[in-house]
Amino acid sequence: GDMGQLPDSLPNFLIPDVPLTWETLRILLPVSATLAVVGLLESMMTLQIVEDITETPSERNRECVGQGVANTVTGFLGGMAGCAMIG
Repeated sequence: GDMGQLPDSLPNFLIPDVPLTWETLRILLPVSATLAVVGLLESMMTLQIVEDITETPSERNRECVGQGVANTVTGFLGGMAGCAMIG
C-alpha cells in the first residue's frame, strides 16, 4: 500500500527552539555526553573488526572527528544522529 509521499526537496537548516540557559545545558550535557561515548565506542569496535577482516590500518582520530561533525550537522537538519554499529 501507499505509505505516503517522499520529500521532493532538501531539508531546511534550523536552529532548535530550546532556551540556551545553564539549566538547559545542565540537563542535556550528561545525556549527550553518554550518547557520544557509546556511539564512539561502537564505532571503534566496528572499525577494529573491519581492520581485522581487511588487514588494513585506519585513522581512528579521523573517524571520531567525522562522526562528531556529521552528528552535529545532522541535528541542525532535523535528522537523527548515528554511529557505525555491529548489526
